[in-house]
Amino acid sequence: MNQQLIVFPSRIVPCLIYHDESKNVEKNVWAHALFSVPEASHKDLLSKLWDIRKKYNCLDKKLHFADISGSKLCKADGSIVIKEWIEIGVEALRWKKSIFNPPLACKLGIIFFDNTCDLSLYGGDRKEKELRFFETVFRMALKGCAHYLYDGRCKLKIRGILTDGRPWHRPLNRLRILGKLKFECRDYVAIDKNAFMKCIISDHNDKECEDKNSAQILQLTDLLLGCAITSCFRKVEYGSKKEKIIRPFKEMLDKRKRGSNFRYSSHFKSFSISSAHIVKGQWSFEDVMNKELNYKDNQLKFSDFNELG
Repeated sequence: MNQQLIVFPSRIVPCLIYHDESKNVEKNVWAHALFSVPEASHKDLLSKLWDIRKKYNCLDKKLHFADISGSKLCKADGSIVIKEWIEIGVEALRWKKSIFNPPLACKLGIIFFDNTCDLSLYGGDRKEKELRFFETVFRMALKGCAHYLYDGRCKLKIRGILTDGRPWHRPLNRLRILGKLKFECRDYVAIDKNAFMKCIISDHNDKECEDKNSAQILQLTDLLLGCAITSCFRKVEYGSKKEKIIRPFKEMLDKRKRGSNFRYSSHFKSFSISSAHIVKGQWSFEDVMNKELNYKDNQLKFSDFNELG
């Protein structure tokens, strides 16, 4: 029997976009992660994240992918919480066949880019020039992900952007990012007239953290970015703690290998992992594929529990 795509009526999805970055991908390669969460999905996502923390009595620990090491998952270092958070993150990206009812339909865009740049193109002192370059790539990443992950049937409305801390120790310029983006977007991407950009400390234990709930989603964004970097750029030992943690994320990425059948997946157009570079003055994006990992014959994949979704 031929599968048929489910056609939904056109809808506008107001979202908050959570941002994290990494300067430790490869030599001269950095990354931006943009996790788009529909306003209607915030409550359910946060509830599940806090429930996992409570289950393992891990309310006060900041979860950070770079801190993962060793082979045994445990409560002491928060790795068992991280593992379950990643599983929830993968579920949150589904638009059908989800444990959430209705599905949260979040979206994840990750862009890898060369950090070398002719800073003479920008004005100001060196720190200002670096910040201007950062803002340019940030805007291009936001534009590329929005255009790829949304369309005429699923229209994005950006309510605000929350980023982890202050890049280059300076506030981001709203006009240089959202102001310019407003005139570059396709007709299915809109920016709310009151859209904001806010820098938040992602460690909810820090006394200066203004929003402990947003800090949780920023930590989840960090973990998803760590999974992408590890899946695409690192060699991980089978059975190691990191391999166990990234497994559901990597299997989600593997769905891209289905070719045209990927469009029937519950993760179709829910994530984008790509590299960005400038060709003849224009930004160009290419998919970044994940490394292969051989499973033991008796090892069930995470996706085995979710059919072929």
